[in-house]
Amino acid sequence: MNRQIKNIIAITAFLICIVLINIAGQNIEIEIRGMNAFTFILIIAVLLQVFFFLPSFILKTEKYYDLVGSLTYITTISLAYFSVENKTMIDSIIYFYVMVWASRLGIYLFRRVRNDGKDVRFEKAKRHFFWFLQYWMGQALWVSLTACAAIIAILSPEEDTLSVLAVAGMALWLSGFTIESISDYQKRVFRKKNNPSESFIHTGLWARSRHPNYFG
Repeated sequence: MNRQIKNIIAITAFLICIVLINIAGQNIEIEIRGMNAFTFILIIAVLLQVFFFLPSFILKTEKYYDLVGSLTYITTISLAYFSVENKTMIDSIIYFYVMVWASRLGIYLFRRVRNDGKDVRFEKAKRHFFWFLQYWMGQALWVSLTACAAIIAILSPEEDTLSVLAVAGMALWLSGFTIESISDYQKRVFRKKNNPSESFIHTGLWARSRHPNYFG
């Protein structure tokens, strides 16, 4: 089986997974343009990848890949939030948290690839249509999977009260966001020093975990 066939199979599998994720939101009563709001939002997540993939493939550039990922988070969560008429405090907190996290990560990753000049993950893939598209559809699945809980929470009716569970969730988000932000900062400082004797950072939070940014 050649690489192109494998890429097409992977792309198909990603799209099937998104369809399965869509099942989780079929009880939502809110609609956007006459369509179930959750379904509409997932479609937008996929279309955004296709829209930005095409010029990226033509220009053979990966510089906007991660930025578009963050833009997709921001777009999907905004569609959910602003489609709700009677927003609760919990809705606003979730929206704020996702916006802050996605904005920080998108800016950080865009600056990194701009400074580095390239992303080694795409060095070969960006020259092959289906191989490169596989990454973009993978990103559509990643956003759909990781954002679906926040999107469904906003679209679902709930009481406008801060429960113990909600406060615990807020504390968990804050700790995770702090760990992720500090980890990325420490790695950026390490890369700027460019010490040839060290191929990977082993100081700060990175001394405690192999990938503390992902842990956060």
